[in-house]
Parts: sequence; C-alpha cells; structure tokens
Amino acid sequence: MSGKSTCIRLPFAVFFPSDLHRPCGHVHGESPVRKIVIKIHRKLFRL
Repeated sequence: MSGKSTCIRLPFAVFFPSDLHRPCGHVHGESPVRKIVIKIHRKLFRL
C-alpha cells in the first residue's frame, strides 16, 4: 500500500422504519434507479 486514500463523495439518505419516504422520486429529472440498502442496528446510531 502506498499510504494514499481516495475519497468518493456520494449523496445518501438515512431512513428509519418510522420515517415516511417517497420511493422513485426524482431530484433533477429522470435517471436510472441506483441504490443499495444497508441495514444498521439502531444501537449503532445511539438512539
């Protein structure tokens, strides 16, 4: 390893089970759907 790192800034959102959200919404016109779902236990958020 060279000791260098690369940072990639990506927009993201965190939704909790009690949150309302609007799937398939568009911010800047239509675009292909690209998403990943990662489940994280609430205890890790210290809620």
